[in-house]
Amino acid sequence: MRLLDLSWLLADRKTFVNYITILEEATNDQIYSTELISSLLVEFWDENFKKILYRCLLPWLCYALCAMGFFIQALRGERADTSRVWITILGIVALIGLAY
Repeated sequence: MRLLDLSWLLADRKTFVNYITILEEATNDQIYSTELISSLLVEFWDENFKKILYRCLLPWLCYALCAMGFFIQALRGERADTSRVWITILGIVALIGLAY
């Protein structure tokens, strides 16, 4: 196991976005198969996985399920009082999810 010194990459407040921009401008496609690039991707993925999961995926999943549930209930055609309350709740949660 080798240790890689990555302090040069994070100098001057650079982030993963700066790193992706550098990779995007690379002219040689073989750069993606190097050990350095693999290590950097794993490092940044480990650091950002929970952020992506909790700030993006789970809110989107909640929004998508509420929106689908809203349309299923709204298009079903039943007009019971409990159905209207459920449709209203799903619609409000879907709108909040859309705003997020």
